[in-house]
Amino acid sequence: MVNRKLYNLYRGTQQMLKYSRGLLTIRHLVATTGVPKQTIHYYLRKGVLPAPIRTSRTSALYPPAMVELLKIAKTCQEERRLTLDEISALFVTSGYDPQRIRQQFRQADGTATRWMPLEEMLTATGGEPNRKWIDQLIHEGLLDVQSQQGKLMVPVGSAELVESLREGMALGMTVDHMKAFSKLLHNNTQQEIKHFQALLVALPLRHDAYPKAARLLACLERFGAYRRHMLLHQKFMQGAEDAMYRFVGPNRKHIFPSETFLEAMGLNREIDRLMRKNAQNPAEIKVLEELARAYQLRSDWVRTYEVSQDLLRRVPGHVVAEGHIGQSLSYLGRAEEAVIFLEEAVRRSGHPLLKLRLAQALLLSARQTGDAARFLDAQLSNIRLTNEAIRESAGKPSLARKIRVINALDAMSLADPHGLEPPAIDELEALRLELLGIRERGLPVLSRISLAMARMFVTYSVFLVREKQGHPSAGKLRAEIVAADPDGILAARSTKAAVKKKKQRG
Repeated sequence: MVNRKLYNLYRGTQQMLKYSRGLLTIRHLVATTGVPKQTIHYYLRKGVLPAPIRTSRTSALYPPAMVELLKIAKTCQEERRLTLDEISALFVTSGYDPQRIRQQFRQADGTATRWMPLEEMLTATGGEPNRKWIDQLIHEGLLDVQSQQGKLMVPVGSAELVESLREGMALGMTVDHMKAFSKLLHNNTQQEIKHFQALLVALPLRHDAYPKAARLLACLERFGAYRRHMLLHQKFMQGAEDAMYRFVGPNRKHIFPSETFLEAMGLNREIDRLMRKNAQNPAEIKVLEELARAYQLRSDWVRTYEVSQDLLRRVPGHVVAEGHIGQSLSYLGRAEEAVIFLEEAVRRSGHPLLKLRLAQALLLSARQTGDAARFLDAQLSNIRLTNEAIRESAGKPSLARKIRVINALDAMSLADPHGLEPPAIDELEALRLELLGIRERGLPVLSRISLAMARMFVTYSVFLVREKQGHPSAGKLRAEIVAADPDGILAARSTKAAVKKKKQRG
């Protein structure tokens, strides 16, 4: 017969051995971590460590994770300067899970300033710029520095900051420019901190206040960086949008000659005549070409597109039709399609006019994205394509003149909205005189209208420059614009600009 007491003792011993596999004694814990036994017991009383598994009234076993928890607790005290109460709160809210605790630290570290030796930062920048320039940045407050254990330390990320400063100054910025911008950032940050502190007071953070505050600060930092990026680009692009309307109406349907001007020039009668001829003989290519041009002069982009598509079906590779289609797509809000269409057309023919229309489409497409960097990249492509178009059209006077007029208008608005690289006034004056020297007598109706519009636009371009310069010829130029189209927006704008300039002088 089996002794019941011996059997129960045997079963209990086997279960304990099975249960305790992987668990640690306090002696093992001390040997592994170097933390004294008395400290471990103190941590247990403070709640820094979870309760162990009791094997008797005086003995206990500890899970393997206790080793990691003790290491983290030591780091919290010695490096992060946290109190035991703060450590306990952090460990409890993380469920004594070392992985979750370290994740909390990573999130908090994303919002904290970490430091690296100055010499290490200089190595990261390839040893350049020289130390004297770095000392100047420190003196001017553009580079933070502190001394730790006899070493000069700079914030992690300073290498990128120094590289941005060096590149900016190579492009013409000065230390004073950067100091002013740094001051602006400092003032904005002060306001952000006030809002953040008010938010913390308003939120019920309870016992896990510091971990939540760290996560919240990281969240707001990401939000602020994203919003700042968007606002910076929006404000930059606002200038592009405002300048665009110097020559193109907000609805992009009517360019600035008034209805009175277009009627007086005979555009409506010419469109009616061409439509009748087209109805009588739909296959006549010349009529389709003139009808597309008439609608383009009227800025009727829907009909320009439809007629040009018809013309392109009948005459594949028709350059003027392809140019009209690209321009129509751009002004109908389909600039991305225009870019794709014109890139293919340029690949096939390489025609100067198509390169110019592609340059315009790239700028319009980039502007629609609201991304300033993409817009600036498009401006570089615009410069390259426009220069190619001007160079390649040099042997064809009519085409060259058309490209120069379009380029002059774009340079005043679409291609250089912030006035960073305005067209030379001598070139504008020469183009204006060239247009004024063309005889109107004997020209077809559409050519006369096109010439009159080109004269008015280029005169307005010269006026904008001369008015800004305070040149005495500005008044005469304004009078010419008003006389050419008294009901037009350009006449109203030139008068408004003159009044504004007069008030500024007064």
